[in-house]
Amino acid sequence: DLAYMQKKFSTVISVSQDADLTAVRKVKLAISYIYQNQPENALTINSEIKSQQLQQLIFLALIHEGKLDQAATLAKSMNNKDADRVLEVGKTYQAAYEKAKADANNPKLSETDRKQALKDQHNWLALRKSLGGKSPYEESTNE
Repeated sequence: DLAYMQKKFSTVISVSQDADLTAVRKVKLAISYIYQNQPENALTINSEIKSQQLQQLIFLALIHEGKLDQAATLAKSMNNKDADRVLEVGKTYQAAYEKAKADANNPKLSETDRKQALKDQHNWLALRKSLGGKSPYEESTNE
């Protein structure tokens, strides 16, 4: 519990491997997986505990990671119009990111255009990762 409060998420994961976990600790473990960029593991845990709030957090984490197919599958089970809208925006940002990435590596473009495309690539990635805003956990810890 202390490791979780200190945001030592890799420690939470490692000490939880052999432990018999309560529902609260399973949620903490799932959130730790999310913050370690392993939303699939969080999804596995949530299939057992069935938390709608955790499901929404996992959904956003999948979008932030660019795993839009998995996010789309999860959105269908959520049956939430907001999730559908967020997913569509995420797809738009991802398409723009991929275009900028291709342009940044296109030798046919000028150096100036490639540099601009690289900046655009970073901007689109930042936008995709900002979808949904900060989680309640991030807000409560002033990160």
